[in-house]
Amino acid sequence: MSRGHRCALLAEAERAELIELTDACIADGARVRVLVGPEVGCVTAQVREPVLAQRFLLGDVLACRAEVELAGRRGWAMRLGDDRAAAPAAAVLDAEAQSGRPRTAEIDALCETDRGAPGAAGGPGVGGARPDRRRIRGADVTALEMVPAADAAGTAELVAAAKLRPAQAQGVFRAVLDALARPGTVTRFPPDVIGVVPSALLPVLALADLGTGVHVLEEDGSRHWSDVVRVATNAPAVPLEQARLAAAVRPVAAEEIPRPARGTADAPEDGAVLCLPVTALEGGPSAWRLSGPGVPGERDIAPQGVPEGFVAARAEAVGGFPAGVDLLLATPDGRVMGLPRSTTVTIVASLAGQGVAVLAVFHDMDAIRRLASRVVFVGDGRIARQGAPDRMLEAAA
Repeated sequence: MSRGHRCALLAEAERAELIELTDACIADGARVRVLVGPEVGCVTAQVREPVLAQRFLLGDVLACRAEVELAGRRGWAMRLGDDRAAAPAAAVLDAEAQSGRPRTAEIDALCETDRGAPGAAGGPGVGGARPDRRRIRGADVTALEMVPAADAAGTAELVAAAKLRPAQAQGVFRAVLDALARPGTVTRFPPDVIGVVPSALLPVLALADLGTGVHVLEEDGSRHWSDVVRVATNAPAVPLEQARLAAAVRPVAAEEIPRPARGTADAPEDGAVLCLPVTALEGGPSAWRLSGPGVPGERDIAPQGVPEGFVAARAEAVGGFPAGVDLLLATPDGRVMGLPRSTTVTIVASLAGQGVAVLAVFHDMDAIRRLASRVVFVGDGRIARQGAPDRMLEAAA
């Protein structure tokens, strides 16, 4: 029996039999050194269905792997689920058989017993290769990659929170549609989805599926939320340039905004939706003026927490209209604002700096203090008072 075949069968063996035989293997005082794990994470599974023998992505499943050293030989095992005892036990049995120790025949006998069990792996393995094949209800499954999870319970909790119920997904979808249909207005995600998962991820979780490439912008080297999204949605993770749905869980640089897929003039529907986290949707240091479809006349906004150079980067992202990137700005408390590619965004302060007279209607006193050079208070259709901002705001206090 090849090592690959043996380990594939050990991955399906009964837990109690594995542990019992492992105890017998080390009863002679043999020293076992743990090299890896037990490590719990996600396995991306590719399936060859048994009728047409075509491959497709099954999704992500929880798995546990371990690697040990016994009698100078390494043993490796991976088992579905989060059993941190059975995986190292199977790894010990692999090392025992590789070293030719006394229990090798019993290990092969255990594998022969499990060969005919429902779900047991079949077919010859590759000698010396790390086995990663399973059979699930007759389908040939290949584990493509193992994503470590430092805290399996915590990861499972996040995945559970990220798996939106149909009503929750519908609520997020409606909020996204409303935000993009009425640019610059504030709408809210359903309150029961706010808290555990960053708000910026909610559109991805609600809209992603097996055929939609997604990308999560995280801190360098981290795949934490990317893995949660993959497991929760079964959507393939792709580079940012290929993403149809993208979200950030960290502050972004302006040059990242034009990078997602923009589609083409013939296929603008291939352009991405990118959701960015912001601290607030008002009170920011720069006022923007919106115009275009869905905006009656003009609308002024001043979000906080956007990167410097945002407006110029966004202009680049929509420069090939109708191709382009649709943007969503989401706050931690679940408020969201849309900037679809059809909207024109102009920095109000820059117009004023060019000597252009700008008339803006504000209800935000802080924005008035930052941006206005003259203030007019209107009441009952008449000018109540006017003058310099500091004097007018002091009088109004």
